[in-house]
Parts: sequence; structure tokens; C-alpha cells
Amino acid sequence: MLDFSLRTKVPVILQTEAAECGLTCLAMVANYHGFETSLSNLRYKYSFSAKGANLLQVMKAASGMRFTHRAVRLEPEELYNLKLPCILHWDLNHFVVLSKASGKKFIVHDPAKGEQKYSINQISQHFTGV
Repeated sequence: MLDFSLRTKVPVILQTEAAECGLTCLAMVANYHGFETSLSNLRYKYSFSAKGANLLQVMKAASGMRFTHRAVRLEPEELYNLKLPCILHWDLNHFVVLSKASGKKFIVHDPAKGEQKYSINQISQHFTGV
């Protein structure tokens, strides 16, 4: 059941397999929105290859959870305009969750590293624009 009460923080969930960053990001966003699920439940329901998931597969899994989604191409300066939390494509082969964008600070939940803080210049080095 979805719970639309106000949440203050996106949960940090760490991936347990090298290639499951997309599923882990989806688990973080889902739990934030009250769709209580675990990484193991998502892994069972949406089996991806050993190489991980691409953007289309993550979007299909989000659809299966009845989430509204869309892929957009942005410049890093436009990240402030997104509804958060959202999933970002990172370093050409990774997904992360942008949980906060305010002032000169971005909070990113990286499923491989945990919560990270970035400046706009630092985020520009990793964000692929999708």
C-alpha cells in the first residue's frame, strides 16, 4: 500500500551485488514514497542480467510498481528543477538517487558508497545528463 504522508529523508540502501545499482535506487525511491519493499523483493520480481539494468529496464520496473516516470536530458544546473528524489545516470554505467538539491549542495545516495555530498562542479563530473 502506498503511503503519501510526508517523509523527510530518503533511505540509504546499499547494493549487495555489483550490478544492481538500478534496482537499489528504485528501492530507495519506492520506500521514500511509502511503497515498503526490500532489495531482495525487487530482485526476485525484476530479474536483470548479471551486467545490471539499463535505463529502460529500470523504467519498466518503476512502471510495474505503478510509479510515474520519464527520462529527461538536463544540464547539471537544471537539477534544481527536478522533483526529488529522482534517479540519475552516473559515470556512464551507474545509477544514483538525487535526494536534495539546494544552494550549492547536492545530496546523492549512491548505492555503492552511501550518502555523498557534491558541489555543482563535482556533480558535473559524474552526471551524464539523463
